[in-house]
Amino acid sequence: MGYATPIYAPGQVAYRLSEDCGCDRPEDAQVEDRLAGDSSLRWIGGGLAELGLVAGGPVDPEAARALMDGRDWRTGEQLVARKKELDPRGKVVARVLVDTVCESAAAVGMTVADFLGRPAPAKRFARAERGILREGEAHLLPLADAECLAAAAGLDLDDLYGAQTVAEARSWAGHHVDVGLRGVDITLDLPKSISAAYGLAGAELAGRIEEDWLASVSEAVRALEEWAAYGMAGHHGDGRQAERVATSGLIGWTTMHRSARPVDGSPGDPHLHVNIAHLAKCVDGKWRTIAGGGEDLHRYAHLINEIAEGRLRARLIERYGARFERSGSTGAWELAGVDEGLREAFSRRHRQVIDLVGEGATRERQKTAARRSAEAKEDAGPEAPRQPGGPGRPRNSAVRTPSTRWSPPRCPDRTGRRRPCPPTAVRGCPDRPTSRSGSGTPRTD
Repeated sequence: MGYATPIYAPGQVAYRLSEDCGCDRPEDAQVEDRLAGDSSLRWIGGGLAELGLVAGGPVDPEAARALMDGRDWRTGEQLVARKKELDPRGKVVARVLVDTVCESAAAVGMTVADFLGRPAPAKRFARAERGILREGEAHLLPLADAECLAAAAGLDLDDLYGAQTVAEARSWAGHHVDVGLRGVDITLDLPKSISAAYGLAGAELAGRIEEDWLASVSEAVRALEEWAAYGMAGHHGDGRQAERVATSGLIGWTTMHRSARPVDGSPGDPHLHVNIAHLAKCVDGKWRTIAGGGEDLHRYAHLINEIAEGRLRARLIERYGARFERSGSTGAWELAGVDEGLREAFSRRHRQVIDLVGEGATRERQKTAARRSAEAKEDAGPEAPRQPGGPGRPRNSAVRTPSTRWSPPRCPDRTGRRRPCPPTAVRGCPDRPTSRSGSGTPRTD
């Protein structure tokens, strides 16, 4: 499949440093033996040497957390600045104030600009209107901006929002929260026939297949470095374009999960997470964020999976004389001798997907259905992104009134604007597979 997930919260990092990530559950002896081996976390990427790390070596979780924070794990030095913005708890719903100002101006037969009297509040009001056009009820105003607009319009914020709401927002005014991209998880998986053979093989053969898979993924990541391991220097926007700067390579680690989302309590397919930190050292000696704000890591996720699968097929052919046949129904290259009946018997998850999209669905339709219906994993903690509706508040609350002070998590879109994150299934996994970047415009340093 090959898909990418943006990593924002520390809980998402912790989730990817877990040895089982809520997936590897030893439901039978064969799987239990397979899970009893060494740590599945291994460093990967051409830029590791800049930090005294070696590709293929075991991962120090504290070092991994530091890198995802943009810090040198040895010294604690901040290598790339973390992006912060005003805490949403220090803001109020823009629409309430904007609508009231419009109504007040119309009541006296004036334009909003004339009604506000000065260019500065009129300009800020226009920005708020554009924000509402983009985000609707989700658009928030910093309390300080709301106070300036209210003063220019002769309005009282306590009357509009309630004294308690305004007081709460004032207590959070000036407080900032970390909203920067920490990294990107590129999740790679295998055709069902190979994963079935892997699951049925003895420990020695399964170990060799796993090593072949890891070596194939390393080759795919080296290809990814050619396309996405770059920084950007200079201003980007306002008609200007930042300049790409080469780097020493990507920095990250792999997490091998020998089983996947459980279906009716049974383990599923093996898959691998390639967790790429959002930083690299450029050839000019400066550390920068990478891949156009992480965008290119998402763009190439599917291709990287195809490259890794192709290299694994080549290894299996060379080492074991394996043969592959193109599936007439899915178009995937499947291991000859593992017939469709065995593949399907080995895949209850596949049966779930077919029940959703119907027999004869294309491989792409099956993949889309699989992503959307993914069974949730174990929660990674309170910092993981969640559905709108904070603790003790209604979930899926799309429209917020002045009395509803909680706001949904907000992620940047491709233009860099902050939008509400799409709902996530948080009974389990701290994020859901997504093909969207959610990483915003390229950071330039």
